[in-house]
Amino acid sequence: MGGADKGWIDYQGRPLIEHALSALHPVASKMIISANRNIAAYQALCAQVVTDLDSHFQGPLAGILAALMQIDTDYALIIPCDAPHITPTALRQLFVELQANPALNLTIASDGIRLQPVFMALRTSVTTDLETFLASGQRKLMSWAHSQHHAVIPFDNPKLFVNLNSADDLTRRH
Repeated sequence: MGGADKGWIDYQGRPLIEHALSALHPVASKMIISANRNIAAYQALCAQVVTDLDSHFQGPLAGILAALMQIDTDYALIIPCDAPHITPTALRQLFVELQANPALNLTIASDGIRLQPVFMALRTSVTTDLETFLASGQRKLMSWAHSQHHAVIPFDNPKLFVNLNSADDLTRRH
């Protein structure tokens, strides 16, 4: 996106972050935005905004950890801001599958072709494991997810997980 903050990129008349919050609102009782810039703008949408605990960019897991450290419930739903087609129904399914199996630490979405690890439901009890993983210098979300007892939840609609990562993506998906 040419260095622009993806959350504020317009898609179908609304910033991408608003699409994400709209999908989460019917499912989550509390929302936290993980962001490292435009904090005041995000706070206008959501009272709680967290930044990475380390000033070096460490990828999505750093943002997930920062959010987990603020959550006072047993579960969390994680989604990226650049996937405007995700639905509350899909998010609810990730959560229901996690809740139904006490042995699981997290559920990860699959679009039927590949895993979509930034769409997950997880138990907040994994916070210490994630902190240890990042402290060891590792950053790969899938490596960490595979280290947890997890289940892959298949969805038959790949459009749900389309990420808008470039201006071309925006043009093709409008």
